[in-house]
Amino acid sequence: MKLKISALITTFNSSATIEKALKSVEWCDEILVVDSFSTDSTLEIARKSAVRIIQREYQGSSRQLEYGTSIAEHEYVLILDSDEEISDNLKNEITEILKSGNFNEGGYRIPRKVYFLGKWIEHGGWNNDYQYRLTKKTNTTFIHAHDAHWATECKYPVLSLNSLIYHYSYRNIFDHIGRLNIYSSLDVRTKLNKKKELNIKWYNFIVNPILEFVKMFFFKKGFKDGIQGFILAILSATHKLSAYMKMWEYEYCRKNGLELPPVTYADFREHKKN
Repeated sequence: MKLKISALITTFNSSATIEKALKSVEWCDEILVVDSFSTDSTLEIARKSAVRIIQREYQGSSRQLEYGTSIAEHEYVLILDSDEEISDNLKNEITEILKSGNFNEGGYRIPRKVYFLGKWIEHGGWNNDYQYRLTKKTNTTFIHAHDAHWATECKYPVLSLNSLIYHYSYRNIFDHIGRLNIYSSLDVRTKLNKKKELNIKWYNFIVNPILEFVKMFFFKKGFKDGIQGFILAILSATHKLSAYMKMWEYEYCRKNGLELPPVTYADFREHKKN
């Protein structure tokens, strides 16, 4: 008997990309959208498709997906970001697994190809990007280690598929820098979860960003992606610099009784109100 599958997509102001994502999973038995109260036309676009929409305040990527997985109608869940697209080959590969009824208990990693500034990125650490996206939900535990990223644990071995998810990543540099600001602040909270004190030295502002650029552009051959590879390496180094500056700022404010900077989504919402 053919197994049934739910597609799970989390959204927030995703009007520029959500239609493409939804069309790529129309073959699934259920499409579930968990939306974080979008203020653009995301929901209007989603309602044109046969989707089930749930709105929930955003509490971090892993918690949104944990919730969405828990309420998915079917045992097998395909997780997709709102700026991603399932390739035809991947659709066929997953369909064959479902038809066979032989679904791996530990689920599957799927390779992802990234599109940035008009180019498919092949190097710089953005290649060989395998993502855990196809899961048997009763065997999967979500880990809440980082608000911006998610991870899982499973007691069964995870297998890898061959076909691609297409990721349309950042729309432009403006978008990238905007999210960089958010993610680098969330990095502070992640570090605080591991250490009680953030002992940042002045040389971290110089050495760590330079090492990040060298690793990405030279060691991981980002230069082969041309100017896009250079921009990505620069932005990655900028992210590293921003994170270290914010770690230093947080510790300085805490020790001197000053107002703490925002480092969680709840902080961001409160900061925006003020």
